[in-house]
Amino acid sequence: MRQKITMDKGTPFQGALDFSYLQDAPAGKYGHVNVKEGHFYFENGKQVRFFGFNFPARANMPDHETAEVLAARLATMGVNVVRVHAVDACTGEKGWSTDPEYSILDYKEGNAELNEKGLERLDYWLYQLKIHGIYLHIDLLVGRRFLAAQNLDYPMDLSMSKSSSHFNERLIQLQEQYAIRYLTHVNRYTGLTLAEDPAVMTIQICNEDSVFFDSKAAREHPAVAAYKEELQRRFNAFLLAKYDTRENLKNAWTFQKNGCSITGLEEGEDPKKGSVRCPETGNYCQNVNDLLYEEIQESCLESPGRYADFTQFEIELNQNYYRRMISLLRSIPVKAPIATGCLLAGAADIYSHLDAEVMENNAYFNHPLGGNSSFEGILVPDLRDYVTTDPMTQTFPEMEHRSNITVQASIAAVENRPMILSEWNEYGLQLFHSPAYLMTTAYACLNDWDGLIIYCYHTDDHLRPEAADAVLDIMDCYSDPSLMLQLGMLAKVYRNGLINVSPVTAHLVYRQEDLLRLPYTYRMPTAYFPLVMRFRSVFLGPGERYEGDAQVAVSAGFVAGGDYTKAQHAILYRHSDDLDAFGRRQIPQNRSEENFYAAYQKDAEIIERKDVRNYGDVCLNNRFLCIEQIDRLTEGNDYSMFAKLADQALKKWGILSETTGLGKEGEIISQTGELCFHPHKGYFRVNTPYFMAYAGRNDGRIVLSDRICIRGSNRSLLVSALALDGLPLERSAHYLLLVFGESGLDQTTYHPVDSGITEVRRKGNRFVEILDGTVELRTSDECTVYSLDTNGQRQNIPVEQVIHVGKDGCREIHFSAPSPILEILTC
Repeated sequence: MRQKITMDKGTPFQGALDFSYLQDAPAGKYGHVNVKEGHFYFENGKQVRFFGFNFPARANMPDHETAEVLAARLATMGVNVVRVHAVDACTGEKGWSTDPEYSILDYKEGNAELNEKGLERLDYWLYQLKIHGIYLHIDLLVGRRFLAAQNLDYPMDLSMSKSSSHFNERLIQLQEQYAIRYLTHVNRYTGLTLAEDPAVMTIQICNEDSVFFDSKAAREHPAVAAYKEELQRRFNAFLLAKYDTRENLKNAWTFQKNGCSITGLEEGEDPKKGSVRCPETGNYCQNVNDLLYEEIQESCLESPGRYADFTQFEIELNQNYYRRMISLLRSIPVKAPIATGCLLAGAADIYSHLDAEVMENNAYFNHPLGGNSSFEGILVPDLRDYVTTDPMTQTFPEMEHRSNITVQASIAAVENRPMILSEWNEYGLQLFHSPAYLMTTAYACLNDWDGLIIYCYHTDDHLRPEAADAVLDIMDCYSDPSLMLQLGMLAKVYRNGLINVSPVTAHLVYRQEDLLRLPYTYRMPTAYFPLVMRFRSVFLGPGERYEGDAQVAVSAGFVAGGDYTKAQHAILYRHSDDLDAFGRRQIPQNRSEENFYAAYQKDAEIIERKDVRNYGDVCLNNRFLCIEQIDRLTEGNDYSMFAKLADQALKKWGILSETTGLGKEGEIISQTGELCFHPHKGYFRVNTPYFMAYAGRNDGRIVLSDRICIRGSNRSLLVSALALDGLPLERSAHYLLLVFGESGLDQTTYHPVDSGITEVRRKGNRFVEILDGTVELRTSDECTVYSLDTNGQRQNIPVEQVIHVGKDGCREIHFSAPSPILEILTC
């Protein structure tokens, strides 16, 4: 049954929905946040996780009343971090922009100096967050427009600086000037600069920006052409320094394909003339380059040598930029840990960020495309249902927001560094989208991530009370019932660690040669491991020997090689016969002449299962799983066979029990046994002592625990229960129970467009689907049930109960749920 619902942007939560007791205000009371053993700690030795929202652009310059109201509301949600995002954005009338009068950069003056009126509003907002126990994530370069009047090297304003900002000297100088002014500005309410304020938990150098990628919109902008020419000049200088002559470069770029020698250097190209072209940069992620998957690659396929050298060149540019900026920030001095960037995917791009103390990534599901005035609604590519998206068969290399959020993000989790998911969301274009929030939070706990920052609370600079019944912006999370109804629960679960970290770890191991090639199937390990256990990437140094302490090391295997003799256990494979990224020094074509993994196959059994027999030799012993022809296991972007083989090995080695990992029907069960994801049946379960949840398809009866059962006819449901009295749920006398299905706007319609794109027309009134059925509670005590409104106030709606007393004296209490939020008390 659909029920009209209003979402108040500014009223603090109350009663059972008030999670302000999680706060420890003011932010910074225990001194600066430090990084120790790969996590965040206060100076008093207490570890901390951060859970909160992005506030972008104009949302960071609210009027004083809005600042006070929003900070108070966020505290009652259990939010302890706000990402103060894109304060450098260009000016505009509304939306993702800054108010011309209150922008931080005073674009009106033509030189983008700091604007005191904007700074006053920002100061008060940050002060209010701080006194409510909410820490600050600060970013520097996001949406800035570089103005020609600032003595740019080229004669046009630059609004889309992506990638150019990492190598052009003048753009870097302007970033340094801004960082100094912004971070040393004294907040008139706290008396502290951002550089010295212990309420700042990290400072990020740039957002979604790297020499490895830009956006199609950026590269087509006329102002970018000059920067692309500069990049080519720099690349040619790199090649000339490395190879000296065209002939040496030609030899280095010659490789073997199908028995023929092919040169990757094109006619007329000469580094001395500056005419060697750069490969195309990726669209929001590092480009894949894979000769095996030539027919399905959307980007231009490059010769191995050109790709490898350009990748090495890009690594050096990124590293030089980040090291320079880090050095500047420390000289100010900035006290908070420093993050370099986010939106990381390819191995080389991740590696180039390793000077950071904090790793960050962004990941979305069903993210909309940019605006298109020829359509009435919102365009979404590959629109799909989160809880039925199988990571084994639906994990993709591109940034297309159709892969599971955990799978996308986890590749940037690096051992010995905190991991923050700095932007993430599933924007409700599918009406049943609540599982995305539950699942991402649960897997962040399993993987021991350190921060979850949802994008975004709102895109406005004041309360606009008329928005209670409307959705002003697709990205305004405050108006999404599926998120806001469970937000406080998820904050408590994540911050208090109510879902256990896996005690076993898998390391995805990269050789230096792996950095210079990126196969189409590079995400294969992330489609399985982070859904089962703690997962981190590591990068080998000189000697290329793995000496980590993970229970299992997984070779990235872009090219062959690496020494795994010190690993406790290892899964070894190669995507290519090549021993280097340039396509040279190949293993003989007859594999029987040389088996690269022979040293690891002592006393191994060759797996002869029917479903692997056609994929070449797969050898398993007490320490190593060796897969000879991984490319034949990944045809069609299907990683199911790899996951089955890895799962079999982990169970043989005792890392997984027979009841965890991959189940017989395709379910994925965490090593802890607390999480179960069944994409084929379309559900996700959490089963812990203090928190239990089910999200997915409803077969008419959902047994959450021995104590709680839901019967209803809704097609899909989210059901979750959280103990509020510190007792396990089976003994709790006070707990919250959420029960709801779809949510969104009640006249939403879907219209297919060519190329797998769906137009979503969102119209009507906001609704949430309540239970069409009954809640059944089993208890030996008397029970009181309250129905709560969206702010936590107990409603004057009678909850009719039917009580059955069993032979054992236990009561079975049956009642309908007049709202999606129920508060249960027993005595």
